[in-house]
Amino acid sequence: MHKKWGYETTYLPVSHQGIVDVTALEKAIRPDTVLITIMHANNEIGSIQPLAEIAQIAAEKGVIFHSDGAQAVGKIPTPVRELGVDLYSVAGHKLYAPKGVGVLYIKRGTVLEKQIHGANHEHNRRAGTENTLEIVGLGKACEIARRDLKTTQEHLRSMRDRLLVGLQQELSGVLEWRVNGDPEKGLPNTASVSFAGIEANTLLSEIEDRVAVSAGAACHSDRVDLSATLQALQVPLAYAMGTIRFSTGKPTTSDEIDRVVQVVTSAIRKLR
Repeated sequence: MHKKWGYETTYLPVSHQGIVDVTALEKAIRPDTVLITIMHANNEIGSIQPLAEIAQIAAEKGVIFHSDGAQAVGKIPTPVRELGVDLYSVAGHKLYAPKGVGVLYIKRGTVLEKQIHGANHEHNRRAGTENTLEIVGLGKACEIARRDLKTTQEHLRSMRDRLLVGLQQELSGVLEWRVNGDPEKGLPNTASVSFAGIEANTLLSEIEDRVAVSAGAACHSDRVDLSATLQALQVPLAYAMGTIRFSTGKPTTSDEIDRVVQVVTSAIRKLR
């Protein structure tokens, strides 16, 4: 609850694939609800949310609908008019634009309070001199992302799937592991993998000088911290503690994927 600003926040349940329960969302809307905000695609497991369906409910209820598209743009189609969102935010570096620049799409007719008060830059929505160089860079990155979307999707998915197949081949009979979410219906570049009986932080310490990945859980002397995503999915603790998020990119090569499989599986055998 954001009581500091006088607001209350309702958090919605998701399926085991990480998809928002649309029925629960509709029931959660109150007469004083002013905003629905749902990420388009999850950064940990890659699940893609039914934005168009949610947007229809929001419109019927007269509630502003925002979606965070940081993980989606450049990886899947993001036609904001078809999605029906009122607000859509984009992080430039996620689609190979310069770091430090982004976009907020505002549907015509949507009224917002100024983010920064002062001068009337950016259609009087945010005071401050525009960073022209990064804006141009972001525009070019978007142009390239749209042009190459199909090719990029195929490459990201083939690299991600090569990783999962490699792990399956190397770890068969070694330990139990699972993929969180639904890779077939999610982002093409994301794989959240949980290794039973392995602590993610320990695994990272074994491979961090060779492979850049992130952990979904951290173990401390007095507590275990699971990511909000793993908690929402109700991943069993024995698996959640060993969760690693892998992401493939446009520059990723087959040789790099094969090295990752070798490094990760060797480290797991050592820890076992």
